[in-house]
Amino acid sequence: MLERKVNFNDIIKFRKALPLDGNIGGLPEYIIDPQDVRITNFSVLNLNLKNG
Repeated sequence: MLERKVNFNDIIKFRKALPLDGNIGGLPEYIIDPQDVRITNFSVLNLNLKNG
């Protein structure tokens, strides 16, 4: 799992999400340049999934 942080000033655009794959969209969407996103924490999850 990645925890990331971005500064408010790095947001390029804010809009309602566009429809995609049959979903109507409309939820808040932030457009951010990936180069402006900093990873602040990284961890590995162990889900212990068992078959059956």
